[in-house]
Amino acid sequence: MERNKYDVFISYSSKNQKVVEAMCAYLEQHKVRCFVAYRDIPKGVVWAKAIVEALDESKMMVVVFSEEFNMSDQVDREIELASEDKKPILTFRISNTMFKGAKKYYLKNINWIDAFPNPENLFDSLLDNVAKLIGFSLSEKERQERGYKPIQDNNKQYPKIINGHEYVDLGLPSGLKWATCNVGANKPEEYGDYFAWGETEAKQEYISENYKNVRVIRKKGFLGIGKKEKFGFDISGNPQYDVARKNWGGSWRMPTKDEMQELVDYCEWEWTEVNGVKGSNVIGPNGNCIFLPAAGYRYGTSLKFDGYYVRYWSSTRDGNLYDDSAGYLYFYNGDGGVYGSGRFYGQTVRPITE
Repeated sequence: MERNKYDVFISYSSKNQKVVEAMCAYLEQHKVRCFVAYRDIPKGVVWAKAIVEALDESKMMVVVFSEEFNMSDQVDREIELASEDKKPILTFRISNTMFKGAKKYYLKNINWIDAFPNPENLFDSLLDNVAKLIGFSLSEKERQERGYKPIQDNNKQYPKIINGHEYVDLGLPSGLKWATCNVGANKPEEYGDYFAWGETEAKQEYISENYKNVRVIRKKGFLGIGKKEKFGFDISGNPQYDVARKNWGGSWRMPTKDEMQELVDYCEWEWTEVNGVKGSNVIGPNGNCIFLPAAGYRYGTSLKFDGYYVRYWSSTRDGNLYDDSAGYLYFYNGDGGVYGSGRFYGQTVRPITE
């Protein structure tokens, strides 16, 4: 029997057949050969035998994960067979349901895409990840015949998605994942938007006089004047002040100073250019990489030192209660660390997730 008759074996619950039909049509429109049981197992054929043969003839598995899928015992055997054969497994989550039982054992620590509540909006990302997982096993002739475009993959990672935003696992001790783009950007090399620390909207001018999040009050005491904060020492995950949580939702948040320091301590930093934009590749212990563009910062109405300085806000206030600064990540051509800066300056934000 011919090997690799299919590119993708789609594992799913019959209650999600409409999503599977649309997904299969999209992949096959782009020359990806799919096996779906409801369509490809002829009547009268022993079901178990047909499943085993189809898995054997497929390059990888795509799991359409949902609450109904979580409750199915039949699919456990499909996932187990694919895992035993060391086939790549990509999970396409169409509901906000966490893995249970055998699914947790087999699927939790491998690639997945969060595609709820509108799975069709993530079909393009699914196609891209499928092509990465199977495309390099095709000969150049097969790629041309089947319409594959060359895939640039200088890193090892296959980005995963939460709420429509990609992240990369750098292999950090904390297990934290870093987004591939800044807040307000659509590509890794784009600067995105600039924010004063603790503010969730970009603005035209960045000066101390229009900074919103510290109010000055008169009080009795040695100094005669003090500043009262509107928030605590760290704003990470607070949607009122954390621009990543406010704008991206889900588990996205701003990194703390300690989490930024982990990036400095455990990663290699390589000054480079991406599509003409200067910045740094940050290479994790596992070899995966993110790009941080040198977006500089905004003061007043001007953009300062773009193309020279990598500067990103942390979620952590700097200094004591009456200090007007906050922690930020800095890097320039071989020199970097985590420092403090006035909170009213406009700087970029790179979100993280657990």
